[in-house]
Amino acid sequence: RRRVLEAPETPLPTLLGPLTVVQVGEAGDRNDLAVSDLRGGSFAFLHAPFVLEVAVETTGDPRTSAPVTLTRDGQPAGTATVNLGADGRGVARFSLTPNEVGRFVYEASVPVAEGDAVPANNTLSLAVQVVRDRVRVLQVCGSPSWDQKFLRLFLKEDPAVDLVSFFILRTQPDIGAGWDPDELSLIQFPYEQLFSSELSSFDLVILQNFDYLPYFDRDADELLGNLAAYVKGGGALAMIGGDRSFDRGAYAGTAIAEVLPVELGVSGDAVDLGPFQPNLTAAGARHPVTALSDDPAENAATWERLSALDGVNLSRGARKGAAVLLAHPRLRGPDGAPLPILAVSEVGKGRTMALLGDSSWRWSFDEAGSGQGNQAYLRFWKNAMRWLVGDPGDQPVVIETSRENFRLGEEARVRVRARDASFSGVAGATVEVVLRGPEGDRSEVLTADAEGIATLVVPASSRGAWRVKATAKHPDGSVLGIASSAFAVTTRDPELDTLQPDEAFLRALASRAGGLYVGPGETLTPRVDADAGRTVTERRATPLGTAPIVPVVVLGALGASWWLRRRRGLR
Repeated sequence: RRRVLEAPETPLPTLLGPLTVVQVGEAGDRNDLAVSDLRGGSFAFLHAPFVLEVAVETTGDPRTSAPVTLTRDGQPAGTATVNLGADGRGVARFSLTPNEVGRFVYEASVPVAEGDAVPANNTLSLAVQVVRDRVRVLQVCGSPSWDQKFLRLFLKEDPAVDLVSFFILRTQPDIGAGWDPDELSLIQFPYEQLFSSELSSFDLVILQNFDYLPYFDRDADELLGNLAAYVKGGGALAMIGGDRSFDRGAYAGTAIAEVLPVELGVSGDAVDLGPFQPNLTAAGARHPVTALSDDPAENAATWERLSALDGVNLSRGARKGAAVLLAHPRLRGPDGAPLPILAVSEVGKGRTMALLGDSSWRWSFDEAGSGQGNQAYLRFWKNAMRWLVGDPGDQPVVIETSRENFRLGEEARVRVRARDASFSGVAGATVEVVLRGPEGDRSEVLTADAEGIATLVVPASSRGAWRVKATAKHPDGSVLGIASSAFAVTTRDPELDTLQPDEAFLRALASRAGGLYVGPGETLTPRVDADAGRTVTERRATPLGTAPIVPVVVLGALGASWWLRRRRGLR
């Protein structure tokens, strides 16, 4: 319809004859309030505002405004009132800021009034994929150091990182020495704002050799509690060692200690200054953070070759559920296990990492000096950052669909990738897929192929939001991971969006096809095509009596009838 009205030169499909268009009913005969469109694109960026526009129109209804409700995966996302113009149309705009990555289904709806001609068009769904444009990192350092300098340079040079970096040069004595703020060249550390209202805007927080007590002069418990809650809600935290970190930074007994992958509470100096070569553990050989090479043997050889570290922050060992990736070759914890040097854990929806040393810069500086380059250092921190922020594509289990939005009656192809800790596909993995749609729940158990991929074809049989949850298990029974995604199905069809006749379109269609338009109440006079007549040029007549088969059939029928009657004793 839009092409016929806006582009008259667009050719019509070939027709078998003249087209007669009959308009049924007048515009405005039926009352209808509808969500005619939901615009905003199929993707948005994490922590970046985007706008969803809900187009509403009414016909045959005198109202001048209507309430619009927006939900995300069935949960309220906003309400607005749309003002309808003289043409019965209006647009409501919702400004939204996603706080997590993934695919979500937004649904806009308007109330269904009594006598509404088409209740089905009062709602409309749209699936939106939320992705990271850049990883936003907050780096807080207790003092300048080589480790701080190398890590900050790495983060600044990565175009995919939006870095906010603070390293403390203005100390508490400077603040309390009576100087006017205008006389100090450095800004005061805005810790209250960073660890309260701004915290949720960051994907990753790095505390590098940072002791909070001299700076969190008030509300320290609340601010550290905010950071712990941020992690449990899906954030990422990395703590790096030094003489102001871990137990040396007085973190034992705080909310932060509860989310770290190592146990704090060491008595005494809590550091060991002896140089050492960290050992790659069995968990580290499989984990993506310590995967410096795709080849396991080469990866192990690389870790053995890397420069020794200068010292380590002591701990009471790994926290339950944490994975130790690098361990000290000599020092032991209370349980007799090697002390962690690098440990990671998943806490709630978030992830944490502890690097209990402040000399990882040697993996760049010393290696480059010996002609080995700095690729090991760069790859380690890239791996760590990617794992910490937990992008959906970097999860052990990933759900993929061909697109976010489907029309009713189409087939949605759902693919589930099952991978192990080294991100290799797990052949033969068992994948349980649970579909939650408007018609209820449906579950399927699939087996992954040689590449760790299981595929399910889902008929888009009803409109609305569809959620997909997949649980993948290794052939040995261990759980590889759980993933979820969503897509939207809509019944919208240009033919059924409205029951109001479009006279302009119908007239244009009849004119373009060289046909006839018949309006409401007009008499339809059938058109006759003079060229459609047919002439019979041959006539052939065959009398039945001359056909030899006729008497044979008649005599046979009479004989059969006589024989049957005699057998039954009839005359």
